[in-house]
Amino acid sequence: MIIKYSVGLDVSAADIKACISVIDIEQRVKVQFSKTHSNTKRGFGTL
Repeated sequence: MIIKYSVGLDVSAADIKACISVIDIEQRVKVQFSKTHSNTKRGFGTL
């Protein structure tokens, strides 16, 4: 049973990293999705 969702963004001069994870009833964290894009106008648009 999933009790919590989490979204994270890490922005640096070179790239943007995005992550979605879930926490279950036993407090285990599982990353469901992660993606890295260049920190440019085009890279930001693909988010």
